[in-house]
Amino acid sequence: MFCVTTHFLFYILVFEKLLLFLGTLKNKLTTMKKLLFLIFLALSLNISAQNSHVVSTSGNSFAPNLLNISVGDTVTWVNTGGWHNVNATLASYPNNPEGFGNAVAGAGWSFQWIFTIAGTYNYQCDPHVGYYMFGSVNVSAIPIFGCTDVLASNYDPLANNDDGSCDYTSFTIITIGSTFSPDTIICDVGDTINFILGGYHNAVEVSNSTWLVGGTTSNSGFSFGYGATGQFIPTNAQTYYYVCQPHVTSGMKGVIIANALPISGCTDSTACNYNSAANSDDGSCDLPNGCGDPLYIEYNSTVTCSDSSACLNLIVNGCTDSTATNYNALATVDDGSCIIPVYGCTGPSYCNYDPLATMDDGSCAGMSGCTDPLYVEYSSIANCDDGSCLTLVITNTCSNPSPTNAYISELIHDRARVNWDNMNDANCMVNQYRIRYRAVGSSSWSSKTMSGSGLCVFGLNTASKKILGLTPSTTYEYYMKAWYCGGGVSGWSSIQNFTTADECQGVINFAVTSPTTTKATFTWDTTAAYSFARIKLRPDTTNAVWTTAGGFGVFYPLVSKSKNGLTPGQTYRASSRTWCDPTGGTYRSAGWTFPIFWTQPTSIRLEGGSAINNLDVYPNPSRDIFNVSFTSEDAQDLKVRVLNLIGEELINENLQQFIGEYSKQINLGDNAKGIYFLEIVKSDGIINKKLIVQ
Repeated sequence: MFCVTTHFLFYILVFEKLLLFLGTLKNKLTTMKKLLFLIFLALSLNISAQNSHVVSTSGNSFAPNLLNISVGDTVTWVNTGGWHNVNATLASYPNNPEGFGNAVAGAGWSFQWIFTIAGTYNYQCDPHVGYYMFGSVNVSAIPIFGCTDVLASNYDPLANNDDGSCDYTSFTIITIGSTFSPDTIICDVGDTINFILGGYHNAVEVSNSTWLVGGTTSNSGFSFGYGATGQFIPTNAQTYYYVCQPHVTSGMKGVIIANALPISGCTDSTACNYNSAANSDDGSCDLPNGCGDPLYIEYNSTVTCSDSSACLNLIVNGCTDSTATNYNALATVDDGSCIIPVYGCTGPSYCNYDPLATMDDGSCAGMSGCTDPLYVEYSSIANCDDGSCLTLVITNTCSNPSPTNAYISELIHDRARVNWDNMNDANCMVNQYRIRYRAVGSSSWSSKTMSGSGLCVFGLNTASKKILGLTPSTTYEYYMKAWYCGGGVSGWSSIQNFTTADECQGVINFAVTSPTTTKATFTWDTTAAYSFARIKLRPDTTNAVWTTAGGFGVFYPLVSKSKNGLTPGQTYRASSRTWCDPTGGTYRSAGWTFPIFWTQPTSIRLEGGSAINNLDVYPNPSRDIFNVSFTSEDAQDLKVRVLNLIGEELINENLQQFIGEYSKQINLGDNAKGIYFLEIVKSDGIINKKLIVQ
């Protein structure tokens, strides 16, 4: 509730100041809204942020005798005993912001004062001044946050704490009577001009000449209708003229003077950092202050802006000693390159070569080189040994042995690796190996050759070779030969045999059934033992991702595997492949089986259900004739189909509103042996039955 007895004076004073301020506002609508909000908030909350304080008399003193409070706070003095009063009148304390007090009285009185003006208030008890019965109250202003810069468009004269919200880029024009307020705005290009128009006023941009004569013809610039609010952002540095068309004769017009954005920088063209685009000098000009070119003798490293007129003598580095062999008469700075001549033999191929000599004195004699005939580097014309004898002449003692200990590894149906000893030793360096091999009984040999670089710096260290493209279940014979550095060639090694593994056989009769809408069961037959079979499947759509049934593989002798989690109504394809190596690898069947296709049913009715009963197919397996019979308890549309493994339809019979017993012979004798599928398609699902033709 609104407490009239304690706060009414404070509200009246604050509200009076706000009204005075609002009467001076023209372009401060945002601030007005903020202040009105604060007034109503204060009234509604009963100024909940204000506090009450109590000062009691204690003997001949006030307790406490010093208070620190805020504007709007209430102080109550309570006399607990004796004759006392509170005297803070301007007559006694002329420096008090305002005066107050009460009369001297005995115990039992209280006196209350609401402080509405910031400052320091001193007071006394008149009867006991001689006893130093004084007190003070320090009153701080209530912090009002806002923009305190009078240059900002949202300047708030009531704010005493700047909150950083000052806006220098937006302005507001309102209508007061038949005037725009303000009618002249000076801003920068890019600033925002907000128009808030009364119901009978508009704002239309016109030309300068039209504005001067009080005309109303628009120049196709900005235009805001009657009672409108809107924004205009100047894009060019110029003066924009506008009028209120119905009241221009009453002088209701205004201008917006848009200045170019200030560009700070150096505006002195003689400075090194002159900025031709700057229109506001920021005092940063760096004027010429000496020679700053390190190519000149006058160079000064402290110079920040070089003056070309101060750079006089160009630096020429070189030898300035006239006795040196490389003396440079044009050099102005000696660079330490002077070469003082040292005479002697400068020919490095002579026995008396002096590496320190810089001037040949014609004393060179005798040729240097390797003088030891036991070395490859030996020179018959050398007169003095220069230490170049490095490589002893070695007589070739290699016996050119044939490759030894040849054996076969990694043997499967179509490949094998031949291994042998490394034939390099202290006397022999291998340059090339060759393997010859053929199927036993054939007349022509195949060969594999392993060659080194031919430089014979190092021997060829290859000691194995993989042979591909072999025939399964075939016995081969092979032997080897080696070529050595120095021209030696071994004889062929003894012939050895190996037999490739049998071909890894794939599965046959790969088929699928759908026992449920989300499950498929794969079955197949085998012709030989293998290690495991893999099944891959995917939706029969472009870019579909393959997945597997059975993970790593289905190990022999299992011949079926189910896959769950399939999508009802989705068409799939699947293939199978066998591996004869339990670890995988390349020992596997020649390829994947031809893909089979099927569509997962959207619903499944088990045999013997309420709609189809007594489904019977016999004989099954059969060489040709299959007897098919069932009973339809209800009149319904049925379709009887026979499909092969890849989904091709062989037989299709449509039964319209069929009811009763169905019996028919199906002849598949003209079709290849294998697995086929009988489908009975109903409106609510499909019944599948596998037919095996032997």
